[in-house]
Amino acid sequence: MLKYKENVFFIFSTLFYDFLRLTLATSASPLNATALFVFGDSTVDPGNNLYFPTKFRADHPPYGRDLPGNKPLGRYTNGKLATDFLSSRLGLKELLPPYLDPTLSDDALISGVSFASAGMGLDEITCLRLNVLNISTQLDYFEEAVNRITKKVGSREANRIVAHAIFFVSAGSNDMLFNMYDLGTRRGEYTISQYQDFLLQKIQSIIEVLP
Repeated sequence: MLKYKENVFFIFSTLFYDFLRLTLATSASPLNATALFVFGDSTVDPGNNLYFPTKFRADHPPYGRDLPGNKPLGRYTNGKLATDFLSSRLGLKELLPPYLDPTLSDDALISGVSFASAGMGLDEITCLRLNVLNISTQLDYFEEAVNRITKKVGSREANRIVAHAIFFVSAGSNDMLFNMYDLGTRRGEYTISQYQDFLLQKIQSIIEVLP
């Protein structure tokens, strides 16, 4: 993965709503963010699952009924995702697009995108069962996106954009649901506390490879 020296923000779902509330409460955004890059599951997937074969697709009513055009766009919500509100508040764009949308332009990519996939988990078993984008694939798409940005604006500007971007990861609920509480796939290997530690290690590995 590409490495950058500058500081960036890593905001996880457990902290995000407090962050968003504080950000929205200010008269002007306290962050000079250049872009918002999002990884995770259905809580932040704006429609990537519509562009590859999977049963996890929010392409039917009532999803999207409060969005422009009242049409489902792949978001697991009637309207905007929390990351859409954050993107809007930061002055980046009103709706954060899915990276796999074939109409996504390089100009739109520069200010941020979501690589998230509904049904995704930090545990590889979760993703294999549901045929969704695992975190490794999402990170590969991010590197591909950075290459696209570099070709568009040059390496110096691309480095600046990524260095001052916000990175958001929302994942783990599917792992707990399927592997501990529902199907219990991992129940014989871990206690709940041990499995939580396992997922936290996965999060740490993501932090280490992101710029």
